[in-house]
Amino acid sequence: MNLARLRPRKLSTRVAVLVMTLTMVLAAIGCIASFLLSRAVIHASIDDTLHVAVNHEHTSAQELAEELPSGAIVMVRRGDRLDVRANGPDRVVAAEDATALRTELDRPDGLRDVKLPERDDMRVATLRQPGTEVLAAVSMEPAERDLTRLAAWQLALWVPAGIVASAVGVWLTRRQVRPLQAVTRTARSIAETPAESVEDAVSRRVPEPRRAADEVGVLTHAINDLLRQVEAALARRDESEAALRTMLADVSHELRTPLAVVRSHAELSASMLTRAVEAERSEAAGDSAGAGLSGVEGQDGGADHGRRAASDVRALELELAPSLRRIERESIRMARLVEDLLLLAHLDAGQRAAQESVDVTFLALEALSDAKLMAPQHLWAFDAPDEACEIVGDENGVRRVIVNLVTNARRHTPAGTRVQLSVRDAGDSVVVEVADDGPGLPASVAAEPGRRFKRAARSDTGRRGGLGLAITMALAESMEASIHFDSSTAGTTAIVTLPRRPAALGAE
Repeated sequence: MNLARLRPRKLSTRVAVLVMTLTMVLAAIGCIASFLLSRAVIHASIDDTLHVAVNHEHTSAQELAEELPSGAIVMVRRGDRLDVRANGPDRVVAAEDATALRTELDRPDGLRDVKLPERDDMRVATLRQPGTEVLAAVSMEPAERDLTRLAAWQLALWVPAGIVASAVGVWLTRRQVRPLQAVTRTARSIAETPAESVEDAVSRRVPEPRRAADEVGVLTHAINDLLRQVEAALARRDESEAALRTMLADVSHELRTPLAVVRSHAELSASMLTRAVEAERSEAAGDSAGAGLSGVEGQDGGADHGRRAASDVRALELELAPSLRRIERESIRMARLVEDLLLLAHLDAGQRAAQESVDVTFLALEALSDAKLMAPQHLWAFDAPDEACEIVGDENGVRRVIVNLVTNARRHTPAGTRVQLSVRDAGDSVVVEVADDGPGLPASVAAEPGRRFKRAARSDTGRRGGLGLAITMALAESMEASIHFDSSTAGTTAIVTLPRRPAALGAE
């Protein structure tokens, strides 16, 4: 027989059965212990009575017998005279009983149980004194009857008490397990929820008990914390997927324009070449026909044809040059966009560039010089200490961060805007600031400057974050630097804090 099959499956049922079993076992132990204690007390009382009786001086066996309980037998021997008396309704002592008691009288002093032929079990006490030997025997039948009745009363009390205690224990157990059942129901409902509705399922919570300090309360609190974390993770996943969809849509939009331009100019160039070739072929055919009429005239016609062909080629070059230059510019634009996406992918993958000594002041001067050439109508200013501010990091990354911030200030501010680039030593770090007095960042972009292809509101005149700020923020994070934007209608200030030596590099 497989006992494992008989084991209840539910934890609450197993705990209830365990509580009932323990309660009934404790009730049985209590009943037995109470009975044995009562029996020991009664027997001790009988022994005390016999001990007092045999040690007390009496004038006769009759007087001693009358002081003992009913059914007692007393035997006193003085010399050769033996006096036997019994107390109770039956005062006659049978010869067999007297013989057995006389044998006990000859034994050493003490208390012991004796089985008499004609009577019940007797408790016997003997004492030898000079000239006198005393034996007192008390029947154990009344005590055993009392013990039997006591055992019946104890069973009548302990069994119902055990049943009531078991019922109360089962009720309390089920009440304590109720929060676990709530956890089970919540987990099962989440597990049975379709995948498209998981966000709604994890928003549920397990009711927490009032006393949250016990194990059940700690468990429910931990489950609720887990559900909150899962809910937050799903929200972040949805936000990331939405940002990815937006980025893909914007990348597609960004690539669509240069691709369309490249395609249109390529088609235009191809059509121009086709027309030129066809014209060349037709002229060549006409010249060949005219050459057969006259040799001299054919030579002059060939020369004229060569001059016309050269002139046509130059005209074709002049017509194709703008289209080819446009194709080159748009190809460079697409290549730059693809490089930006690859750079973001590498930064997201946690790839670190080689660490070297970087002169931040020199890189800032380079970025400012390039910006002056690109936008001479802006008012440019530079502020830096006399000593070079150097750090250990990625030179290309630092250059890209500074150039991106300066470019952002140049592109998104009107002509005549004052832009100041500052570099200062801050002890364990180098701080670079790019401040302008332009219209400021759009509110939607300033809220999340690192959001990729973050669209600005329509009221923000079409300005957008694109990949520039996203790459800047990602590069700064990879170098353990921080970027803070302070933007208002009075202008924008970008503050970059570059550590002298990255902590990760120091750990290595």
